Amino acid sequence: MKTPFLPPTEQISSKINGNGDHASTTNFGNGKRILFTNSVAVSIAASLSLWMISGTVCFAESSVSVSTPRPNAKPADHIEAPTVPAPRTGGTAINRHKAILERATKGEIDLCFIGDSITEFWNDNDIWQMYYGHLKAANFGVGGDRTGNVLWRLQNGDLDERVQPKVFIVLIGINNMRLHDPEDIAKGITAIVTLLREKRPQAKVLLLGIFPRDFKPTPIRENVSRVNQLISKLDDGGMVRFLNFGDKFLNADGTISPDVFRDNVHLAPVGYKVWAENMNPLLLELLQ
Repeated sequence: MKTPFLPPTEQISSKINGNGDHASTTNFGNGKRILFTNSVAVSIAASLSLWMISGTVCFAESSVSVSTPRPNAKPADHIEAPTVPAPRTGGTAINRHKAILERATKGEIDLCFIGDSITEFWNDNDIWQMYYGHLKAANFGVGGDRTGNVLWRLQNGDLDERVQPKVFIVLIGINNMRLHDPEDIAKGITAIVTLLREKRPQAKVLLLGIFPRDFKPTPIRENVSRVNQLISKLDDGGMVRFLNFGDKFLNADGTISPDVFRDNVHLAPVGYKVWAENMNPLLLELLQ
């Protein structure tokens, strides 16, 4: 019997995804499609010869080539060391930073919340309005930020001269957890606190321990605990205070209820209430 041949693979689409990565889709003759996403576009050209031998499917004559991205392709966010300032390249993060810069130019900020999506997702909700709506609070959280991204923002507009808060509230580091070891993450957080103290020596810093993640205990929580142990040493009893209330999100068995977290990382409204109620006594003291 004559051996049938499948047609060569054909690259049928190429685009820039929302994170700034170059993405290409390859369509194999057998109907299978594979999406490759990288700063280097990968195309696979293969002539596949298919035949049946005792019920076994065999493939032959495959080749792989690597090509450079299109000239207009944007590079993916670089995974920087936690202490290295690094800008975000994704459109959502860029737009969020623009909104923060606009808020910064208006001044009138007594409380400045700095962080990632956990901070951003306060979203001016009812709990925010209840606890902070009357306190001239500003939300400078950007979803997906790591420590290096916060450092870059603080050096590129977030500390506009009109941003003169009484207290900075810093919660950052969870997005570094799968990328860096606890010691390096702690160094990144230390760099943020140091920069805030240098640029705004009159402002106090309320540094929060990184919140636990995952509905059930995981090894990452051990790294979170290690980072919190390291950054707790930044508390000088005066201008920098450290506060860790991560255990308040947990049940007795170490699990987290879905009414407290809406997913493995982000808080539900009940979780934001836990945050506010456990932070506010020390925060109000620092505002005096």
